Amino acid sequence: MSPVHRKPAAAALLLTLVMAGCGGGGGGGSPTSAAPSGTTTPVDTPAPTPPASGTPGTPAPAPSSPTGQVGCAAGDSPTVRASAFSLLNVVRTAAGLPGFVRMSALDGTAQAHAQYVAANGSGGSEEIPGQPCYTGADYAARLASAGVATVDVSGARSRSESVLSYVMSGSGDPASWDMVNDLLNNLYGRLLLLDPHTQQLGIGFSALPDGPRRAMVVDTALTAGSAGAGSGVWVVWPRDGATGLPVQMRASNLKPLPDGVTEGFPVSLHAGDEVQISRFVMADAATGTPVQATLVTAANDRNLLMGRGEAALVPEAPLAPGTTYRVELDGLVASQPMHLTWSFATAP
Repeated sequence: MSPVHRKPAAAALLLTLVMAGCGGGGGGGSPTSAAPSGTTTPVDTPAPTPPASGTPGTPAPAPSSPTGQVGCAAGDSPTVRASAFSLLNVVRTAAGLPGFVRMSALDGTAQAHAQYVAANGSGGSEEIPGQPCYTGADYAARLASAGVATVDVSGARSRSESVLSYVMSGSGDPASWDMVNDLLNNLYGRLLLLDPHTQQLGIGFSALPDGPRRAMVVDTALTAGSAGAGSGVWVVWPRDGATGLPVQMRASNLKPLPDGVTEGFPVSLHAGDEVQISRFVMADAATGTPVQATLVTAANDRNLLMGRGEAALVPEAPLAPGTTYRVELDGLVASQPMHLTWSFATAP
C-alpha cells in the first residue's frame, strides 16, 4: 500500500522545484544496489509504517552568512528534519531503490534556504541580497558557497532542489508524512525522490517564530563517487495495488500540461537507462473506459526537466474518487523489452 495523502493543516501551500543538469544518454555511474528489474510486472510489498520521528544523520549548521546580512531569526527543527528524512527513505525502500544518504553540506544549504523562505514568505529557489537569512542568489550559488562540486553523469541530474512553503491556519507544523506526500504527489517532486542515480541529499525545515509560515527544502547533488543505482534499475509509481491515492496532481509552480488544464494523478516510470515508450495507457479497471492522458518524456516536457530514463502518463483531468485504474506500459529500457501491467485505486 502506498503512502496515503492526508490534507495538511495549512491555509496555503506553494511547491517550487528547481532541477538542473540532466545529461543525455542512458545510465551512468556504478550501481550500489539493484531495484527489481527484468520482470514484467512491478512487485508490490507493503511499505513500512511511517515512524513518528527519525534519527538518521546529524543536522549540520547552515552555511556561514555573507557579511552584512540582515539578521536571521527563523527557527530550526531537527526533529521534523530527521522525521522527514526517514520518511523519504521509506518511499525509496518501498519503491525498491537504495536509500538516500544525508550529506552534511547539503543539510546546510537546505536548512539555510528553508530559513530564508520562512523568514521572507518566499516560495522560490532564488534569494534576494539584503533580505533576512540570505545565503546565496540561487541553488547553484549556495552549493558553490558550501564547497559542493557536482559532476556530470550521462542521463543523471547534477542537482535538484524542492521548496515547500506553507502558511498554517493554526499552530504547529505540517506533518512530516504530509510534506513527503506533497512532493511525491507532484510529478517533478517525484522525479527528485525516485531518481535512481541520486544518493546524496540534504533536508531543511524552518518555522517562523511566532508566525504562520513554515518551509521544507530538499536538496540533492550528484558528487564524485556518490551515484546511487544506475544501469539495469527501474521503478514505477504508484506501485501495484496502491490505494487511497489523490485524484489529481499536487499543484506547483511547474505544470507538465498546458495552462488551464488540471492534471490528474500521474503515473510514472523511473529508470537508470534511456527508455523508449511505445504504449502507455490508463483505464478504469471495472469498465475499461480509457483515461484521456498525455505521455510526458524528455522529448516533449515543456519544463525540460524529464530525463531520458523517465516517462509519465498525466491525466488531462482529475481522476474519479474511489476508483481502481489499470495501467499498461510497453517499451524498451536500454535495449531490453518491457511490458508492465499494474493497478492502483484513488481515495473515496
